Amino acid sequence: MKLLGGILICFFVIACSHEEKINNIQLNRTIHVTKIYYSPLELTKRVSFESHAQHKTYYLGKNVSYNEVEKIRIQLEAVIGKKLKTRGEAHITLVTPPEFDNSLKLQLNRKDIDDLALRFKIQDQDFQPICVGKGVNQKDPSMETYFLVVKFPKGEELRDEINKKVLTKIKSSSFNPSDFYPHITLGFTVRDLHIQDGVKKDVHSCFISLEKHDYETDVD
Repeated sequence: MKLLGGILICFFVIACSHEEKINNIQLNRTIHVTKIYYSPLELTKRVSFESHAQHKTYYLGKNVSYNEVEKIRIQLEAVIGKKLKTRGEAHITLVTPPEFDNSLKLQLNRKDIDDLALRFKIQDQDFQPICVGKGVNQKDPSMETYFLVVKFPKGEELRDEINKKVLTKIKSSSFNPSDFYPHITLGFTVRDLHIQDGVKKDVHSCFISLEKHDYETDVD
């Protein structure tokens, strides 16, 4: 039986408090003993850039292959025992809608930002998954969001470049390039939660560890 099928049957939802080091980042919190498996090759597969310049709400994102994200979400649902809502796509947000609307659009239009991302070849830049994170709305704990916390240095560099472009037009800006918490949303119970909801999608939100696995090498 394929490993993915086996782990869906054999998951034990056990948690323990312990210190764990994930990608050289020291954590000290409750993390599920259960691990979720993923294929680095599939998760980082190259996909084309998708512009949101014509959409009502603009954001800049690095498009991510959805197939592997969906496999991760299916494993996660087996662990938490609930079905999650999804958008049916996956991306890493590089500029959020509030950042564009409140800090950038008077100096840079949507095409300006898209063009910067394309010149940066953002779709060819690698990211590194760290863990599955969880965020909860403190006012309504039934509202949960789950996501892959990732490291994306080139995303940070692009945000720095966007800020430099802004500062060629004005002396100071409310856009903070370091206010960046790269992640890939897996699913949510009601709606996605963001920093405005008090959810910071960084390593401190880690909930389940990840383990690399190449599904193609699995045999029956």
